[in-house]
Amino acid sequence: MNNNNNHHCPIYITAKRLVNYNTINVSWVIDPPGHGPITVLFNVSQSNLSNVTRDTFTDNRSWVNFPVGLDPANYTFHITAVNEGTTRSNSLLVRWLGPLIISHSEITKTTTNKIQVTLEVVGSDVHYFKLNITVNNMMTTTNFPVIMEGPDFFVVQIEMPESATTPVSIVAFDDDGRVSNTVYFDATTYPVISNLSLQVLQVYDAGYFIVTAHHDGGVPGDTYYTFGFRYSSQTPEKQKHNSTLYILPDDLTVSYPINITIDNDLKVLFISTVETEITFYNFPTINSTNSTSDYESIYLTWISDGGMPGNITYQVSVSNPKSTIQVPLIWCLGSNISSCLITGLTSNTEYSIEVQMSSVQFLPINQTIFVSTLQYPNNYTCIDRQGINNSVECNGFGEFLPFCGGNGDGGEEVADYRVNSHVEPSPNKPKAVVNNADIFYQFVVSQIRELDIDQNIINNSNSNSIYRTIKITFLQYVQQDEEEETTPTSTPKDIPVTFAGQLFYVTVGSIKYTIDIEGWNFGSQLNTLELVTNITQPYNDKDQDTTIVNNNIVSTNSTDFTSFVIGTDQLVLGKLINRALLDDIPRKVSNRIVSVPLSPSSSSSSSESQQQMLYSIITTIPYFNLNAVFDPELQLLVKPNDRSSSSSSSNSWKIVVGVVVGFVVVAAVSVATIFYRIKMNTQRRDSISRQERFRAFSINNN
Repeated sequence: MNNNNNHHCPIYITAKRLVNYNTINVSWVIDPPGHGPITVLFNVSQSNLSNVTRDTFTDNRSWVNFPVGLDPANYTFHITAVNEGTTRSNSLLVRWLGPLIISHSEITKTTTNKIQVTLEVVGSDVHYFKLNITVNNMMTTTNFPVIMEGPDFFVVQIEMPESATTPVSIVAFDDDGRVSNTVYFDATTYPVISNLSLQVLQVYDAGYFIVTAHHDGGVPGDTYYTFGFRYSSQTPEKQKHNSTLYILPDDLTVSYPINITIDNDLKVLFISTVETEITFYNFPTINSTNSTSDYESIYLTWISDGGMPGNITYQVSVSNPKSTIQVPLIWCLGSNISSCLITGLTSNTEYSIEVQMSSVQFLPINQTIFVSTLQYPNNYTCIDRQGINNSVECNGFGEFLPFCGGNGDGGEEVADYRVNSHVEPSPNKPKAVVNNADIFYQFVVSQIRELDIDQNIINNSNSNSIYRTIKITFLQYVQQDEEEETTPTSTPKDIPVTFAGQLFYVTVGSIKYTIDIEGWNFGSQLNTLELVTNITQPYNDKDQDTTIVNNNIVSTNSTDFTSFVIGTDQLVLGKLINRALLDDIPRKVSNRIVSVPLSPSSSSSSSESQQQMLYSIITTIPYFNLNAVFDPELQLLVKPNDRSSSSSSSNSWKIVVGVVVGFVVVAAVSVATIFYRIKMNTQRRDSISRQERFRAFSINNN
């Protein structure tokens, strides 16, 4: 520029929109540029108002992003350039229509390779605009014109990949330079039709067939079916939504070639049955059933008739008729069989057995019978409450054998009965820890493992995704007399409890636990599950009593229990229940016991370091579908080290820990993968009679 005020050499000014929908970009060109530094004065006025913005630039800037309001308005941009006293000026009037906003977007129709999207676009003078559409991060449609379908509503169809979920983005703009906000969403298209097949059913007690077409994929509700066949006076027509055809043959002795054509979303599939012989057969029936019960098994036979010869399948399943949880266990499945031996049941238990007969061309038929297993005779290895005189209590909670010592005054002997125990879960494994002065005991659920038919371990509780939850419940029951406090000489009353159809008697003061496994993912129905629970107790080689079993295990099996006696200086008497509730069905389980000596325990409160003995109780459980509740019902009776001492709280007989499972449990130590939270509370419950109450001391580990 020179010193002359040359007004006929203007500054060229342009205005354009950015992606932001509330900004006007103003740029300018100074020509000729002149010499030396140039100062640019930038002013903006809105409608008839005074200047609203004043800026001065000396850095050779040639553009400004000017924010605008939401309301329509006219903006005038004034640009003045000054160079060595020479000025150049120009103005630009921009009509601002307000922002262009996509306020709502919705997929209103989906096919196998397209979607239809309805857009609600708001703004002044919105009647025609264009779209930039991006599918899966690639611009697929540019400057796509859209025509208004209704007040502020626009419809657009977008090409999409087949049978996929794809990200989509849409931005609108118009010829006035406005650019909208960008909307983002995911769109899922349907798979194309495939796997067309026909199913033919013979209607019971009728002379016609039902032919049904089945296929995968396609747009739901948009399929057309056309059937074709011979030897019938019926003329099929193309029909939408109806995949079923009723055929009344003119001749029941010939084969029927049937074909079908279906089309969906411009895709056509055709299938033809080539001389498939569709023949009428006698309807299948189960004429009779016969069952023979044993103590732990049921043998079932049946006579049937009808169906398609050589294509009949039978399925036998077992369930608990008294349960609200109906998850039948399939025991037998095969073609053309007529008998089934169901084993692993519990004695004196009623079962619901269903026989299902399936045959090609017919719907399955079912027949249900109720059968009970036999009750074992009185050959228990324990005291029968009904009058059998044996030396071991039949209820499975052990025999209370109190040590009776002198009273210190030379008088009669006093038997001390105490409950001094608590339940304390460890961070990783729930356990009952009982510390009675000079004796320390632990109960730990050690492992849950799955074995195949060859007894190989294929999964265990340390593996991932094997089970969903393991819940362990501890309870301790204490008698509370309503009318008067219980004295040391009071006789505790037993509480009857039924588990898996077996009646037991809960000894007041015993601790009990139940273990509930949910969602174990068996590899095969022939596999079994083993629960390993460990009991650790001290033993002392000194001053052994020859009347007590020497450091080994005496284990005997009766019909409903596995009994064992352990110990040297402590007598441990317990019984394991040989039954469990698998999917709420009473079934047989087996138990065995092994022992392992451990190093001396530092946690014992005894003045002498005591050798620890680990006793592993291994419970073998057959296959189940969803849930297993089982119970090594156990009561441990402990004899102190010093039998010559007078009766005291530290060296007298004590019921240390007893365990039982059943529906009496009300609180739980829950193990769900590896997260624990310990909370202790005390809950009081009514007993089954007015004269007895018991409290449940529980630990929740949620």
